[in-house]
Amino acid sequence: MSVEFRHKLTLEVIFTMLPCELERLSALRERALSLPAGAPLRIVTTNGRRFQGAFLSADDDDILHLRLHSGHMVFLIEEIHSLRRLDRPRFPHVAAARRFLVALFASIFSLFAADVRQQAVDTPNGATIRVKTTSKQEFRAKLLSVSAEGIDVHVIEKDLLTPRTFAFDEIQSIKRLNQPIHPGWVVAIVYGVLIAIGAILGG
Repeated sequence: MSVEFRHKLTLEVIFTMLPCELERLSALRERALSLPAGAPLRIVTTNGRRFQGAFLSADDDDILHLRLHSGHMVFLIEEIHSLRRLDRPRFPHVAAARRFLVALFASIFSLFAADVRQQAVDTPNGATIRVKTTSKQEFRAKLLSVSAEGIDVHVIEKDLLTPRTFAFDEIQSIKRLNQPIHPGWVVAIVYGVLIAIGAILGG
C-alpha cells in the first residue's frame, strides 16, 4: 500500500466518521504511541479478528507494528477496535476498590473481636446475647450482670430461663442479638461503597 493511497484512504475514512468514533480513534492513537516496546498486547480488529503478540512500535502515520509468533504484522489505527496490555490488570480501579473494601470491612468487623470482658461491660443488662464458650458450645441468654470474674445470665431454653454463671476464661465470645447497627458503621459502609462505585465508573 503506497503512502499516498494510505493517506487518501485515511482522509476518506475520517470524513465519514461520527465525532464519537473520531474521539475513540484519538484515544486509541494516544494509547498506542505511549506503549513501551515489547509490551504484550491483544488487538481486536473492527471485523472481530484477534491478534496477540509483542508491541514493536507505532508512528505518526497511524501504523502499529506487532510481533506475532508467526512473524511481523502491521495494523492501521482505524482498523483496530480495541487493544489491551496483557501485563496489566484488566480492571485496575475495581481491584483497588476491592482492596479498599476488604480493608474497610476488616477494620469494621475487628470491632467485634474486642476483649470478652469489654464486650460484656458494653452490653446492657437485660440484652439478649449469644455466648460461645471455649469448648464450642453456644447459649442464647439474657444478661443479668457483669462481675470481675464473669457474667450472670438466664440461659434461654425453649420457654425456660435457667440461671447460670460464665467465667470469662471459659467464654470465647459474646454477641448481642438484635443489636441495631451503629450509625458510624453505616456511614463507613456507605462511604466505602460510594468510593468503590466511583472508582469503577471512573475507570
